[in-house]
Amino acid sequence: MGYVIERLDDNIIKFNMFDTFTAEDAESHSLEMDPILDELAQKNKQALFLIYTSDLKKISVEGRRSFSERNGDDRIGKTAVVGVNRFLKIIARFIIVASGKDNIRFFDEPDEADAIAWLKQ
Repeated sequence: MGYVIERLDDNIIKFNMFDTFTAEDAESHSLEMDPILDELAQKNKQALFLIYTSDLKKISVEGRRSFSERNGDDRIGKTAVVGVNRFLKIIARFIIVASGKDNIRFFDEPDEADAIAWLKQ
């Protein structure tokens, strides 16, 4: 598995991606996230993501498609990406355009505190 999900707060989800995020990862990620998103929607809250990508080497086409579709979901709020490289910035910009939501910001490591502060604004 090319990721680990951890809840930091009621609606802040830490998502650490590493190695290769495969088609299988995209499917299992969706299955894992749906109950969390449903729970937050029932509380009238959006999910806020703190995503770490410094150890990520590749995202499959299915993974990129999944993130684009997921980002357009009204249950998704802001996304702070920490430790992003040039390649991932291009993918993130594609996700922004494809989903029609400009909700992603980039932070250099170790700016977790700044990223969380931005999410909570």
